Amino acid sequence: MTEPGPFAPPSGAITPRPAAPAPSSIPAGPTAGPELPPPTGLPIGTVPSSVPPPPRRRRWHVPVIVGGALAFVALAVGVGVAAAQLTGAALSSGPLADPFVDEPFVPPEPAELLEGEPGSPVAVEPLECEVCFSGEQAQSLDLPDEAYGRLGLPVEVHEPDDWSVGSEHRWSYDAWRSQNGTPDACFFTYSYAPIATPSDGFLLSDDPAFDERLYYPGYRTSDDQYYVLVPTARIFHDSASASAHLQDLDRLLEACPGYDYEDDGGVWSTAVAPAPALDVPDSVAALGWSQSNQWGRTYEVDIQRGNLVVRLVLNSDGAGPTEQQFRQIAEDYATLLAELEPVP
Repeated sequence: MTEPGPFAPPSGAITPRPAAPAPSSIPAGPTAGPELPPPTGLPIGTVPSSVPPPPRRRRWHVPVIVGGALAFVALAVGVGVAAAQLTGAALSSGPLADPFVDEPFVPPEPAELLEGEPGSPVAVEPLECEVCFSGEQAQSLDLPDEAYGRLGLPVEVHEPDDWSVGSEHRWSYDAWRSQNGTPDACFFTYSYAPIATPSDGFLLSDDPAFDERLYYPGYRTSDDQYYVLVPTARIFHDSASASAHLQDLDRLLEACPGYDYEDDGGVWSTAVAPAPALDVPDSVAALGWSQSNQWGRTYEVDIQRGNLVVRLVLNSDGAGPTEQQFRQIAEDYATLLAELEPVP
């Protein structure tokens, strides 16, 4: 595996994209989800160095955040070294020995994953309504600030937004194909949104789900903008299709022990593992999983009630939020979802 150069552009950086078109006028070519600015914490104009990508091909901002955080450290070290060299040159007329040895970034060793039987894709007592929740409810679905504070993620860095499933799917599909992602059973890992790939092919424009809506309550970061949690809600046409999504996801998780993809840094391998069942209310179903490689880990879960599914994604490493902390946030979201009143 080839490591990227120390001054390569961030592996996940993408160019800004236009606002989302109306569902009736979606162009045929690939598009992307809402534009998310890369909050690197660096001065304007600073070009961050990169590190190998996190456990999945993060679509929005996480590689930039990781690269930015490390670039900030590298910048501080570089300034100090340069100052030392200039001081030495002023005091001595002889050649300077190189005092700086560039050592590769080694992420902290992550904790062992929790063990246990995976959750069920079907709720114990499913909500009996066809269209239970609206887009307005999905867009307002979020935990209080103190819940994120307990996780060490108190900063909200994006306003609520919404997007079409078709547009999100096309962007993820294009990224998956262009990076030679394999096997296709793992395609669901390429999006922050609750999207799975049916066994008979990828989502097409004549699929009834193509014009369903995705809602982004606003992602959260740590103070140093290194660790990020992204919630995304999807309003399905009816409760039956939302439940079918979790059953598709359950099948795909079983068929996806890991995947490979390529970028400018080489070929990367990521392990995918189902998470133990979450403690959720009887009207809620939840399936979680992790993605891990030598550079980090993400914790993810899809939570379903009625025609609403929320996907939570948290990037982490050995020093970041733990799997147990993520599970607590996921269970809090499940409780919040269970308390939503269905629309009349």
